[in-house]
Amino acid sequence: MKITVRVIPNAKTLKVEKHSDGTLKVWVTGKPFRGAATLEVIDALSAFYKIPKSLITIVKGLTSRNKVFDIDN
Repeated sequence: MKITVRVIPNAKTLKVEKHSDGTLKVWVTGKPFRGAATLEVIDALSAFYKIPKSLITIVKGLTSRNKVFDIDN
């Protein structure tokens, strides 16, 4: 399953919000430096979907705020 995520780095708290169109908005406390925010997004998605982090891979947008992740079932 592919999901589109809009990342808000440098937030005060970690938060995941699902929109009606199926996309997610994820606030992370990490800075967008050397992939720290992306790793936090993977942690947040793992907790949100209650799956291991190893099942989540980034497909598109490694250095962008708009990312596409693939989640294996």
